[in-house]
Amino acid sequence: MCVGFDSNHAKVYPIMEEQQKDMDLEEAESSGSASKPKKRPLRKFDDHLGPVHVCKFMRNLYQVMTASDDAHVRIFDLATSSTIMKLKAHKDYIRSGCTSISSDDLILTGSYDHTVKMTDCRINSVVMSVDHGEPVENVLMFPSSNMIISCGGNSIKIWDVLKGGNLIHTMINHHKTVTSLAFSFNYKYLLSAGLDRHIKVFDLANYDLVNTIDYPSSILSLGILPEDRSLIVGMNDGLLSFRDRKTNNFDQQKSSLKSKNTGFNPYKYVSPTVFSASATDHLILHEAKPHLKSYDKQLKKFNSTAALDEALSLKTRVHTPQVTIGVMQELIRRGTIKAALAGKSEKSLGILIKFIQRNISNPNFTATLTDISNILLDLYLNDIGKYAAIDDLFVRLKKNNRFRNSISNKFISNNWSFRNYFCRTK
Repeated sequence: MCVGFDSNHAKVYPIMEEQQKDMDLEEAESSGSASKPKKRPLRKFDDHLGPVHVCKFMRNLYQVMTASDDAHVRIFDLATSSTIMKLKAHKDYIRSGCTSISSDDLILTGSYDHTVKMTDCRINSVVMSVDHGEPVENVLMFPSSNMIISCGGNSIKIWDVLKGGNLIHTMINHHKTVTSLAFSFNYKYLLSAGLDRHIKVFDLANYDLVNTIDYPSSILSLGILPEDRSLIVGMNDGLLSFRDRKTNNFDQQKSSLKSKNTGFNPYKYVSPTVFSASATDHLILHEAKPHLKSYDKQLKKFNSTAALDEALSLKTRVHTPQVTIGVMQELIRRGTIKAALAGKSEKSLGILIKFIQRNISNPNFTATLTDISNILLDLYLNDIGKYAAIDDLFVRLKKNNRFRNSISNKFISNNWSFRNYFCRTK
């Protein structure tokens, strides 16, 4: 582990194994010290003249690249602690840098002089320089080294190295200075953190913003563990946040279910994740296909007879007679009501006549059912006498119609009488 310090030097520390920890603990106990043993640095590089803010291992892991506020970039040999390369690459503080994971000789640095520069260690000189436009806070290099990313101010810019530093895309989604950048484990997403207390997640396929994560304070640094297991964030109030990624351990579930001699279904036992969209997210809503009732489906197919039969089903005609009336009115409007009423069986004809007798007294249904009853009498006049039960229903229907007509006539005559009376009194 390589660390830079404000005291103008950098140090390399070992990642201690368990045996080394036990040895240090025994040494601390033998010396009588109650404090925890301190890690001793393997190497110390003190050639810089300013605070060291960048300290990275080269791809071969035998060399260390450092950059400082003295505007110099240096490469040290880890075995001998000697300086291999020294270059004044910028005119102001160097606050960010990275090394290529596909080449042993490429270095990328960003400075407060608004420039991002790529250095080739073989020729000890800058081979490409781009102007970000604002002090550069962080830089990243794609695995293939053909594109680079820089952030400064509230903008993030992507540059094409193969075209000599041509600007590909600019993303301005933060409200304040962007301080840190990080790739996801598979390099499909780019994460950016800023002083506006937000972490933005971008899809590198189309550079669209796909997610936003809020934090309580301004963010200064950002890191991701391998396989995106955890998101580590450092804030300006001294807090260090660890946010673990929720994973579904299918292997554990499978073994536990096998012990119970039951089948394993990963889609059945995983609880769904609920995502909340932010104001900046672009939502694509999928409209659900409307569910049509059976009579609506038959009307859509222009099957009049089947539509009337579905509307006269027990549940529909008893609980929602207005639906049955509506289907009849639609068939009348289409001019197919006679075709729908013709050719009925004894059972379906009896259901229809009983429905008319039950609902014809309702003022809302009277006009429609009167027309239906007249059409029935015209259609089945020659069939009277074939079925005794149907004949009885037709007789009752005709009596109901006569009774309703007599009441209507009486009501009309009384209405005219009242009108004449009031006209005379005036």
